[in-house]
Amino acid sequence: MSVIVDYLHDAGIDFAATLPDSWIQDLILGLERDPRFIHVPLAKEEEGVGICAGAWMTGRRPVLLLQNSGLLNCCNALTTLSGLYDIPLLLLVSYRGSLEENSFFHVPLGAVTGRVLDSLGIPYELVSTAAELPKRIRDAASFTRISQRPVALLLSKSSLEAE
Repeated sequence: MSVIVDYLHDAGIDFAATLPDSWIQDLILGLERDPRFIHVPLAKEEEGVGICAGAWMTGRRPVLLLQNSGLLNCCNALTTLSGLYDIPLLLLVSYRGSLEENSFFHVPLGAVTGRVLDSLGIPYELVSTAAELPKRIRDAASFTRISQRPVALLLSKSSLEAE
């Protein structure tokens, strides 16, 4: 997944806060090992929104990397911190509970993720293939800066098979 790390760097991202998920574990390791990024591993999803906000206030360009169940755990922070104070935040979200899922317990959250993002007013796109990633990451990172809002990319399992 080092190519995804390169896509993030090319999009101007230089700070990553992450929460583990089996679909994105290699990407997290790539960010942790890459000297172009400050990487902050998280214990709780919602703290990632605050840490990324602080990073942005010091001139960094953050990404928050987590799975969609974690995204749903940080709705309050996304609305009252990033949304209310116009803090741009790129959200890379492993889209668990989709048709590619093999664990039943992720399915209910996959069914509501898009509707919750719509309700929060957070723009999002589903990335279905690895070939889409460079453009989608670049466009989403740019849109966070233009809109001064959070933007989410929902990453299918297939999209994460970039290498």
